[in-house]
Amino acid sequence: MSSSVSGEANRLVAWLVKHSRDGEVMRRVVHHGGVPHLVNMVNAEHAVMQNEALVALTLIAGAILGQFCFLVARHLFVALLRRHSRSWSQHPLRRDPFPL
Repeated sequence: MSSSVSGEANRLVAWLVKHSRDGEVMRRVVHHGGVPHLVNMVNAEHAVMQNEALVALTLIAGAILGQFCFLVARHLFVALLRRHSRSWSQHPLRRDPFPL
């Protein structure tokens, strides 16, 4: 799949979360592996895509409790570390910072 198609698919997932505001939709996104794709959008070069991802992740974290909220926070934290760390491979939290 090309990166533009993949990017648009990720934006569609974010749009569904944002506009449905339905806990069942959010649970399905989490259950079917949508969180890592939303987290990857945070690293997009376009600010609009980053914002869409952060809004969707925030809505998911606010609507879903327990393990799902932890999963969202974990993926987001690791993605932000990767993005802002000088050398992720040498970062002290390179090991899984939040083992399940």
